[in-house]
Order: sequence, then C-alpha cells, then structure tokens
Amino acid sequence: MKPTRQEAIRQAVSLIWYNLPQGITTFGPCGRGCGGSGRGSGPCLACAVDDLSKVIGRQKAEDYAELVRRIREAEGDMSPD
Repeated sequence: MKPTRQEAIRQAVSLIWYNLPQGITTFGPCGRGCGGSGRGSGPCLACAVDDLSKVIGRQKAEDYAELVRRIREAEGDMSPD
C-alpha cells in the first residue's frame, strides 16, 4: 500500500534528520544502492531528499535539508568545549 502524502513527508523528513546527526555515529553504503553513504547503511541523505522532493518539489526539499544542516551546525556551536 502506498503511503499517504503526510506519511511520505514524515518518513522523508525523519530520514533527513537521521542522516544529519549530532555526535559520533556510523555511516556505510546507502541501503538503496545509489552509491551514497547513509547513516547505519540505511538510505542516504540524497535519497531522503529525493523522497521528499517527490511530494513537495525539488527546491523545497533541498531547502529543507539545508535548513536542517544549519540547525545541526548551530546546535554544534552551542555544545560545551
């Protein structure tokens, strides 16, 4: 059964956050075989952005992923030294 629009968005957004973690984690070959590298060898960030772009459009999906990157960077700047 095909996921609803909201389920597809939620899954893609979750994968984006998962692939832009805080702290130390492991990455391996993308679980979808695209040649990228995904956290825990799951789907990679590029595949997550592709999933989201199918629902909301390429530019919005890329913009969203960039915002998450910037949030993670800001969170890292707030970490104690």
